[in-house]
Amino acid sequence: MEAVTIATFNEPEQAEPVRKRLEEAGIPAQVYDERALQCFFFLSPKALAGIRLRVDKTNYARAESLLNDWHSTSGVLREAIRCPECGSSRIEYPQFSRHFAWGAIAAVFAALGCFERKFFCKHCQYTWPTKVKVEPRRDALGWPER
Repeated sequence: MEAVTIATFNEPEQAEPVRKRLEEAGIPAQVYDERALQCFFFLSPKALAGIRLRVDKTNYARAESLLNDWHSTSGVLREAIRCPECGSSRIEYPQFSRHFAWGAIAAVFAALGCFERKFFCKHCQYTWPTKVKVEPRRDALGWPER
């Protein structure tokens, strides 16, 4: 089985109902926990987007179609982490590569505070911060209010 990620979550309890629903539809799925890798290899104190719901590559298109239908009717993916640009749930956190040593070097610099860890969409390569930054209130002329 060549597994591909169909949805990404922060906690296994969020992924389990979706996995069960896919299994009931006849699509074998597994919940893969990558949080330990994030904490140790990427020196990340808080593991985010570490729970992956995976299906076989041959079932990916059917599973994606079912998930989109279920989400539009009952919101099954409301707990999933999705890209704000393309809506994909194939997300990595932090945004460092898991295939090269450069990812580990970048993780050290991020742990030192040199730059911020962000979510990364594997589908469209978009990155975004983990926290939504709130813009300050502005007056009629566009100046920040005090």
